[in-house]
Amino acid sequence: MNYHFMVDDKFFNNMIEEIEKVSVGSMNEYYVLKEKNEAKHVNHPRVKWIGQTDELARKLHSVTSNDRIFIHWYDLHIGRIILTIDKNIPVYVSLMGGDFYGDPIFYHRNWLFDKKTLLQYDIANGYAGIHPRNPLKKLKHLRRLWLKDRQAKKEFDLKRQTIQRINYILLPGKMDDEVSLVKKIYQLKELTHLSFSFNQNLDLALSLPVVHKKEPVVTIQVGNSATYENNHTDLLMLISKFSTEPVEVVLPFSYGDKEYLRFVKEHYLKVFADKLVCIEEFMPRQAYLELLQKVDVCIMYHNRSQALGNCVALLAL
Repeated sequence: MNYHFMVDDKFFNNMIEEIEKVSVGSMNEYYVLKEKNEAKHVNHPRVKWIGQTDELARKLHSVTSNDRIFIHWYDLHIGRIILTIDKNIPVYVSLMGGDFYGDPIFYHRNWLFDKKTLLQYDIANGYAGIHPRNPLKKLKHLRRLWLKDRQAKKEFDLKRQTIQRINYILLPGKMDDEVSLVKKIYQLKELTHLSFSFNQNLDLALSLPVVHKKEPVVTIQVGNSATYENNHTDLLMLISKFSTEPVEVVLPFSYGDKEYLRFVKEHYLKVFADKLVCIEEFMPRQAYLELLQKVDVCIMYHNRSQALGNCVALLAL
């Protein structure tokens, strides 16, 4: 039996459908790590729900060496349990991005975030500002940062142990550079890569009728989500010079951090005003791709892999 464990995200209904198309019999079981009444995205009829850590641990410990475990979002929460199961059980992990590069986020933030975004993140989380005129507050603040850094290093060391337990990492073919990056970050000598992918919007994008824009406005898409990894404020410094040109700036913000969304939106509005379009509600896949049809330029300002579905669709369009 193949046991798939995933978070409640927009990708996975489609993934399950595609797995079932090529499966023989009922060889796959799917578990979403959330209470059913809290789910927003996954609603496939084959899905089962696990909302409690102890329930997840019991399920993973019931798996035998004749089975396979597939994990779609490998964070410390599930990684800790994986370390305790039978070592003869093969573990396959589909790299999603944030699970390998943003967990723990404090440890990775210095390479994920550019200068302005890093400062924004630190201010939002109370890490910036050391009160130089108040020695006691300064000392308390420095101690808090030291403790946070110490905790993040411990979490990273544990994450590295859990990743060493992985038997196979699943990525689309020809992504050797991605595998090399994971090996470098986690100091791995070996990491076996198997080719794996599911629908990244290619077929749907190619099926849409070609749209010929008549207006002279250049539509610029910035990033793919309301997450710090997009480095929106650093990019704003570079594209602000186009604010007087006939442009439209599109910010896809249908998921991510709401406080971050408000901060970025406020800063982009100051520069682009009525030329700014923010997508703040989750859209059906086809409706979103139809919106992408008018995009002329897309800038993904991440320092890690992200937005594969957006990139594939935009290239196809």
